[in-house]
Amino acid sequence: MLSRCRSLRQDRVRAGVPYLDACMWISLTVGSGILMIFLSAWQVPDRRQQYVMAGALGASLGIHFFLMMAYNHPFQGPGAIGPEPFKRLLETDF
Repeated sequence: MLSRCRSLRQDRVRAGVPYLDACMWISLTVGSGILMIFLSAWQVPDRRQQYVMAGALGASLGIHFFLMMAYNHPFQGPGAIGPEPFKRLLETDF
């Protein structure tokens, strides 16, 4: 029973191919472009303030893309699915 569960888990980990829907990529890319156009069209009297706003927007977009890539792998990274629920299942009486 335990070897069967282990084998099924290994198969599931191998089958966990990273995949992000094209709709998500398109919406993020188009949304980023719109924000950059909006930011560049906004006139600010102080050049330094314009650079700070552009840097903050770039950092924010970078963090969003990083999070998308980090959570793209369901069995690795910060949101990894661990073996604990399966261990609890095996410890219970059927």
